[in-house]
Amino acid sequence: MKKRCLEALRDLIWPAVSGAVLVLAFAPVNLWPLSFVAFILLFFSLNGVSSWKARFLKGFIFGLVFFLGTVYWVIHSMYFYGGVPFYLGALVTLLLAAVLALYPAAFAVLGWLPVCKNKWVRLVFVAALWVAIEYLRSILFTGFPWVLLGYSLASFAPLTQTAEIFGVWGVSFFIMFINAALFNAVDSFFAKKDRREAVLPLAAAVIVFVVFLVYGVFRMQAVDKEVLSWKEYKASLSQGNVEQSVKWEASEVLTTIEKYRALTKEAKNSGADIAVWPESAMTFYIDEAGKLTPLVTGAAKENNIYIVTGAPRREFNVFKKEEKFFNSAFMIDPSGNITGRYDKVHLVPFGEYVPLKNILFFIKKMTAGVGDFSAGEGYPTLKFDGARIGTLICYEAVFPEISAAFTRHGANVLVNLTNDGWFGNTSAPYQHLDMTRFRAIENRVYLLRSANTGISAVIDPAGRIVGRTELFKETNLTLPFRVRPEGRTFFSRFGMLFPFTTIIISVILIILGRRKNAVNT
Repeated sequence: MKKRCLEALRDLIWPAVSGAVLVLAFAPVNLWPLSFVAFILLFFSLNGVSSWKARFLKGFIFGLVFFLGTVYWVIHSMYFYGGVPFYLGALVTLLLAAVLALYPAAFAVLGWLPVCKNKWVRLVFVAALWVAIEYLRSILFTGFPWVLLGYSLASFAPLTQTAEIFGVWGVSFFIMFINAALFNAVDSFFAKKDRREAVLPLAAAVIVFVVFLVYGVFRMQAVDKEVLSWKEYKASLSQGNVEQSVKWEASEVLTTIEKYRALTKEAKNSGADIAVWPESAMTFYIDEAGKLTPLVTGAAKENNIYIVTGAPRREFNVFKKEEKFFNSAFMIDPSGNITGRYDKVHLVPFGEYVPLKNILFFIKKMTAGVGDFSAGEGYPTLKFDGARIGTLICYEAVFPEISAAFTRHGANVLVNLTNDGWFGNTSAPYQHLDMTRFRAIENRVYLLRSANTGISAVIDPAGRIVGRTELFKETNLTLPFRVRPEGRTFFSRFGMLFPFTTIIISVILIILGRRKNAVNT
């Protein structure tokens, strides 16, 4: 009995350790090589387990540890800005991690089905299944594509360049393929059979790794050479560092405006062509006639500079007697005219609206100031001299399909306006930045990121950070960037083709495997 309990405990510890190791591969620790071996203990714990319930439990434990280690910051946001007691915030975070853990649990159940005896097909199946399940996590229940496996390599650009073809999904596939191949190699080596069988999967892992690395190195060199022919501008990312707890208070509006006016004057003195202010930098309706609007538009006119700023917007339907609010971005030209607008399409649950209000009545929206926001429609670009800007507001930067949609609509530079102030000094701002880097690679454009409390950054088309700011510091980051004249990447055109393909592959192999198993039994 004691031996059986110890074995059961060991089987549960291995998935937990596996999940903990994967946490270390992500920001802010960024031990990216761990992502290639993080799943091996989980695979060993699943190997030979026939019970789907046992596999489910192992996958669930892996997922629970991993998501608690990467999205723990939800407690901070709910406690400090959601008006939720700490214990309740901890419970909500635990529930969120438990829901997210269902995805790796499903992977553990399905990944060990007898789909095929061929080891090479199984390698492809395991990698494809992981991507398929990651994609489902990205779209179900408004989607939560946070810390997808591919993002663990953000700090090592040479291994992320295939994102221009397959997106972050392709990098996730690559990492999982390496994990599965290494597991097969180790398993074969320690098995009592011919240990030479370990050579082939090990060789496959090495070859695939080298191919990705070589491709990345050569593509980065090619992109760097191409970028030299693009027209150069200078951007200044204004980081106001306005405390989230007072950001929406009426008494702070004038102080905030003057802060950004001063930062914009500094930007012009530094030679900037455009000043980028963060999400909701202005907490009033700048597109409505009022005494405060000229102070904002005047900052552009006085300094002869373009300004992109975040601000709320409202619409009133006279017939329906309905008022709607939007989280928007505005373009102001050097003449002081508002020449463009984008209304955020993908809203943040609990940040910009509270889902299931009748049930979650005890949670208030963390973005104060106005009522629940409504989703915008379409992907209009903001025109700036020879550039067309695709604007990603906050959370939208973690959705690959949104930046690809902007590129298809003509965007040749991306701007990310965000307010990460409600993350505090947790891992979230670092994770958010790393995920944003992939949008530059996928579309091969520069990305300008302006964050209220940081981290603001200029990211080049190879996903490298050209320059960045520190957290919780009022500053300007002024750096040159270049605008892609024309052209779209394969991902920009057919971004969702790869995850759809992995879903098809997974479904076909599962069905064939189940039928074959049914015939054999």
